[in-house]
Order: sequence, then structure tokens, then C-alpha cells
Amino acid sequence: MNGQFDAIHFVGKASPIPLFFQFARFEQYFKEPAMKRYFEAAGQPKEIRWYDTGHDLNDIQCLLDRAAFLEKQIGLRRVAPLISKKF
Repeated sequence: MNGQFDAIHFVGKASPIPLFFQFARFEQYFKEPAMKRYFEAAGQPKEIRWYDTGHDLNDIQCLLDRAAFLEKQIGLRRVAPLISKKF
């Protein structure tokens, strides 16, 4: 019923905005082929990372990679030094 609103129909229109896809290898809601189709539907520029975690992407590397992407794209303040102080 909501298929017409599925993001796969719109992700290709994001270009030239850079997209960063983060996917979980132990995803319980989506199969890997569906995640790959979503990535392929996006235009350039884009990048993809896979993590050995579940749907919540609760691995610290996910946060660090996302922060690094946002540092590069929008000048977000560096997050890594803040995190390393806590661990």
C-alpha cells in the first residue's frame, strides 16, 4: 500500500548531494540484496560501509565514520577526540 512512497523511488534524485550509506550485516528487517539495490538506485557521489552489527548500528565505528563524513561534507566539529576521552 505504501510502496509508492518507498525511498528507493526518490534516492536517485538526491544527486549531486553526497550520500553515505551505512548498512548492518546482521540486519533483522532488510535483506542484503535490498540494501544493495537501494545503494545502486542512488546517484553519485555516494559511498557505502558495512558493519558487523544489527539494525541499530550500535558499533562505535558507525558513529566515527558518520561523523567523519559529516566533517568533510558540512564542517561538523570533530567527534573522534570527544569519544576517545570517554573510552
